[in-house]
Amino acid sequence: MSEYKFISKRAGKLTSEEKKEIYNLNIKEYPKFKKYYQKNIYYSSIKPQKVLIIKLRDKIIGTGKLLWRKIRLYNQNIKMAAFGVLIDRNYHRKGLGTKLIKIQIKEAKRVKADFIYCSTSNPIAKKILLKLGFMKINSPIFYKEIFSKKIKKVKIQSYILELDKDVLKVISNEKGLFLGLGPL
Repeated sequence: MSEYKFISKRAGKLTSEEKKEIYNLNIKEYPKFKKYYQKNIYYSSIKPQKVLIIKLRDKIIGTGKLLWRKIRLYNQNIKMAAFGVLIDRNYHRKGLGTKLIKIQIKEAKRVKADFIYCSTSNPIAKKILLKLGFMKINSPIFYKEIFSKKIKKVKIQSYILELDKDVLKVISNEKGLFLGLGPL
């Protein structure tokens, strides 16, 4: 693992070369989201506050994004953090995704998030999330699609890691969770 370099930056501090490399990695790994990446360069739709980069020598082989915002839940404003992880498929099964998620959990705690949200259809990622203490959300999750402004339901499995409040219980008692603009 020591040959890999993990770099955490505020999104506004990325160089144009880093943005280009992240963009190319995103398109390579997720071509179906190309329209989002073309419009927003290195992020899908919501600009993150932090970007994490994994480099091997001088090449970016993985990236993560972390964003946080206030959302309304059960008549309270609470702070949600959300993240994404993307590792070049040639570097899967090396522990890079797990390390990236652990860094993002630490950062979410630093910014005093009440919980961390993520969603995935990747079976390996699901196992990692559960191993790190995330819990599966069975309630529906909604967002307002950034282009159409229509309310959409998240179609893949969602997970949360509670950091402060009993969020999962509250979400289960609600009709679902509204994340705001997305997809995250």
